Amino acid sequence: MGHRASGLIAVAFVAMALVVAGCGGSGKKSSSSSSTTTSANANSGGGQSSSTVTVQQSASAVPESLGSFAPISGLGGKVPKETIGFVNVLGSSPAAAACQAQFLRAASVLGWTVHVADAQGDPSKMAADVSAMVTQQVNAIVTVSIEQSAAEQGLTQAKAQHIPAVSFCGAITNNGAPLYAGDYAPNDAALSATVTRYMIDALGGKGDVVAQFYSPINALARRDAVAQAMLAQAGMKVVASHQVNFTNSVQDTMQSTLAMLRAHPEAKAVLVDQDFEFPVAVQAIKNAGLTGVKVFGMYGGDPAFQSLRQGGPAAAIAESNPEASGWTVADQLLKYFVNKKPIDPLAMYDHPYPIALVTAANVPAGPEANLFPDYGPLYEAQWKAEGYKF
Repeated sequence: MGHRASGLIAVAFVAMALVVAGCGGSGKKSSSSSSTTTSANANSGGGQSSSTVTVQQSASAVPESLGSFAPISGLGGKVPKETIGFVNVLGSSPAAAACQAQFLRAASVLGWTVHVADAQGDPSKMAADVSAMVTQQVNAIVTVSIEQSAAEQGLTQAKAQHIPAVSFCGAITNNGAPLYAGDYAPNDAALSATVTRYMIDALGGKGDVVAQFYSPINALARRDAVAQAMLAQAGMKVVASHQVNFTNSVQDTMQSTLAMLRAHPEAKAVLVDQDFEFPVAVQAIKNAGLTGVKVFGMYGGDPAFQSLRQGGPAAAIAESNPEASGWTVADQLLKYFVNKKPIDPLAMYDHPYPIALVTAANVPAGPEANLFPDYGPLYEAQWKAEGYKF
């Protein structure tokens, strides 16, 4: 989410990229007010390939790839009743909503109060909402994929007042002296590489591609750069690309996809870098009666799963679980509040966010939320074993 004139506008839509950065999960209705105070505990939010089955069946066994949730000595203690200021970049984004729900779920477990603000994709509200949380003297600030540049004043004030700030769900730019103590999100480059490699193989290393790319959003720019590099190395070309108009995203995606395909009838694939674009591109091809064109995407959630089950133009998506990063945030804040431990910017590598390829041939029968293990019970069990009282 570009997540600057144009740069600040782009940041408004970082949550859509989650699909990222998505991002993702089931949608939640966003608050109509700029800021609301909420009790955290009131906000919780066919054939399969062997790789997908492995991920699902290992949830209760904690696969080693997720890291160890064994208790760490020297921790534990009474959890204080903290107040968290939470600002979502775009609450109407399904991925951003899923991420918010998971953090609120974790906060509920720990007994924290969360003041929630929905910036509604408006850069001015991002800045104002973060600053408002500092004025309210919250104990920590958590954002869903809001770039430092979009809320620099508030984040600078927070740092001066020793209020920790953390971003999660979609990777942001964190250059120089970071205003965020941590930024936790899936690996955009790996997500892109997963589906791009499959697309190249499925097309036999031949054929032109049209794409829905959005370079002003940093997370998406990383995905796009990886895809273009891999296609070029394979001797394939992106013959046309389009930057979606977020004020009319569905219609614009549909119209621009068809326009690119009609201008390049030789194209064999459509590649999209955001969740909402995948089912729209598939439907556009169906509506136009085009044949011989497949759609590949990065994230997609349940709507993409439905498209994949129906086959036709729907080929594959790469998925991850950015919402799990909400538990990473809660774990780091817990240790900060109780044990006075500094927030670890590398914490997400202790419990990584897996990436899976979901195709028309292996799409699960259940919802997208079941694709990956639920980190909640794993963290809860670890916290209790470490001696935290909440």
